Amino acid sequence: MPAAIPINNEALSKDELEELPRKCPATRVRKRLRGIALILEGKLSRLQIGQNFKVGVQTFCDWVNRYNAEGLSGLYD
Repeated sequence: MPAAIPINNEALSKDELEELPRKCPATRVRKRLRGIALILEGKLSRLQIGQNFKVGVQTFCDWVNRYNAEGLSGLYD
């Protein structure tokens, strides 16, 4: 199994990532932000996030890649 993709975009702090989903009007973006925040908090694995949010691990890794490359704007469709 390949190593997990690290979340290396530091534009938002862990606290900001935790708070932002509550304020975001876009449901999909809110879900993606929450998943990334849970990883940074060490609360769930990528597999658990995929299962809880009903997405594949690859989909979650795609979210992380987009967040790393583009920050918050990368999480919008």
